[in-house]
Amino acid sequence: MSFANLRPAAGHRLCRNLRCKEMYYTSQEQMERWQADPVRALEGRSFWCLKTFTALGPESEPCDAAKCNPERGCYEG
Repeated sequence: MSFANLRPAAGHRLCRNLRCKEMYYTSQEQMERWQADPVRALEGRSFWCLKTFTALGPESEPCDAAKCNPERGCYEG
């Protein structure tokens, strides 16, 4: 499953460049929670951007499931 296709309750898909460690190992229960509301399920995790390989995106703003949304210029849905 592509994490970029997960759509939180707010409506936007997770940015395809957003990553956290939990995305690389999953259980069926985790996948069900992510599908229901990925922003809430991934709350409090440490994220990084695949464009910068740091916790900050190309705009020097922090990365996370809620902040990496279509309003950012670097967002890729």
